[in-house]
Amino acid sequence: RCIQCSCNEAGELIAPIRQLATADGQMDDFEGYTSSEATEKKIARDVFKEGDAYFRTGDLIRRDDKGYFYFVDRIGDTF
Repeated sequence: RCIQCSCNEAGELIAPIRQLATADGQMDDFEGYTSSEATEKKIARDVFKEGDAYFRTGDLIRRDDKGYFYFVDRIGDTF
């Protein structure tokens, strides 16, 4: 499981993957990549509770004590 970062502590920006109701039924709001292997690498599961899923952006950010967010760096190879 993950924990939320404290103020001024850098951590990876993640976004929840949610189910959307469409005319064709339910679907995730993250469609993924053309490769299922690449898609799975970008999804973190059971992050805060069992069954949840989050998209891993690869961006490190930090939040100051006023609630403003700042870009810190990228995780991994960006070339």
